This record gives sequence, structure tokens and C-alpha cells, in this order.
Amino acid sequence: MPASSCPKCSYQSFELIYLTSGNSEMNIRAVQCEMCGAIVGVLDELSSIISSINERLKAIERKLGDNELMRPL
Repeated sequence: MPASSCPKCSYQSFELIYLTSGNSEMNIRAVQCEMCGAIVGVLDELSSIISSINERLKAIERKLGDNELMRPL
């Protein structure tokens, strides 16, 4: 299988970096070429954020108990 190479400079070594998006507090993981710094990909963080929120909700459910969740508002 051929090695991946940077579309800008053809270098074949990459690194993972974190970028900040404007006014957003969320960091974005990106893959960049180690030689020229060209961004060649972005990694999705959404699934890990959703998993974290889901775990927090489960912990809240355990603390409240099933009866509390069924009570009308």
C-alpha cells in the first residue's frame, strides 16, 4: 500500500494539532503535515462529546432514581 503524502509538499509525516474555532470554546483536532503545516484533515469530536453527555445523564438518573423521573412537571 502506498504511503500517504501531503497534497501541498508531498512530505509523508503528519502530526495531530488542536485548533480553536473563532469565538467558540470548542477545540478542533486536525491533522497537519509536519513539514509545511498544511491541514490535511479534521477529526470529529462530536461522538465523544455526546458520549460524555450521555454518561452524565445516566449519573443524574441514578441519583434521582426512576420514580423522580416519572413524576409530572
